[in-house]
Amino acid sequence: MSEALKPSLFQEFRETTYWILEGSEPISLRVGQPVPPRLVQVVGGPGVPWAVLTSCNPLAQAQDTGTNQKLFAAMRQDLRDRGLNQLAGVGVGATYGWLEPMMLVWPLVFSEAMALALEYRQVGWVCPDIGDSGLIGIAMT
Repeated sequence: MSEALKPSLFQEFRETTYWILEGSEPISLRVGQPVPPRLVQVVGGPGVPWAVLTSCNPLAQAQDTGTNQKLFAAMRQDLRDRGLNQLAGVGVGATYGWLEPMMLVWPLVFSEAMALALEYRQVGWVCPDIGDSGLIGIAMT
């Protein structure tokens, strides 16, 4: 889908803080940083595949709040119907301070995350680094 992702959009993904709303202390994720031990614990241990997905703003095109709410509600139901675990989250953009609802989803292998990202018309998603470096990565569709 994103053969030539704009460098500015890729940079925005890298500079975003992804907050997973777990318990009284949210878990903070940043691309290129180590996967927090608490996240590993939440998903059930090392080696359990996970992804942070959204359905908002398809193809990186801003949508109105009502449209994004409908897209996100449909995604949450779809993930439930598939029997996947999920925790609510939010991406907070560093440059413009935008907020975008997201979900931590597990267990979800890379190929399944790719299929869902394509289905939800996303240009990228957050996941463990493909090189198994212990870092957080960004995958592009």
